[in-house]
Amino acid sequence: MSPSTSDAGNGRILFLIGFMGSGKSWRARRLSVQVGVPRYDLDEEIEREKGMTIGEYFGRHGEAAFRTTARAPRERLCARLRSAGANG
Repeated sequence: MSPSTSDAGNGRILFLIGFMGSGKSWRARRLSVQVGVPRYDLDEEIEREKGMTIGEYFGRHGEAAFRTTARAPRERLCARLRSAGANG
C-alpha cells in the first residue's frame, strides 16, 4: 500500500492505494482519527452511486469495468473537496 497526494484547494487529499484486503480502509479510519481530518472512502462513494456493493459490482461486471467505473466518482469526490476547500 502506498500513499498518494493531490492538491485540494487549501488542503491536501491523501489516497491510500493498495491491493484489495490490504487494510486501506482500516488504516484510513485510524489515520483520520490520529490526524483529525475527515475520511472519504471511494468504495463507499461507488457503492452509494451504483446501488450495490463493490463485490456485487465485481461479480456482475468484472475488475476492468470496476477500474474504469471508479475513475468518475474519484474525480467528482476530488472536485467536491477542492470546492469545499476553496469555499471553507
